[in-house]
Amino acid sequence: AAEMLEEYKAKQQVGHTTRDEKKLELQRLLASRSAHLPGYSWCADWVQWMRNNHPVFGMCCKYKENPVGIGQRVMILISSIFFGLAAT
Repeated sequence: AAEMLEEYKAKQQVGHTTRDEKKLELQRLLASRSAHLPGYSWCADWVQWMRNNHPVFGMCCKYKENPVGIGQRVMILISSIFFGLAAT
């Protein structure tokens, strides 16, 4: 099964340009909530992390390449509010 998965991935990657490969890599890093993106300074890394992981800022300021959609972000915000109310 692992060989079939690797073969499928190889077929999917054929024909991608360098720009597409960089975009796919950025999507993978954003999906894994990476704190560091290649080529970013510590300040730029902090800003991108806040834009993509903060419950409120993430709804308004997320990168378009981020695979987390608005519906998931709304659920995260509601969950955060309920958890905060339950903890107090």
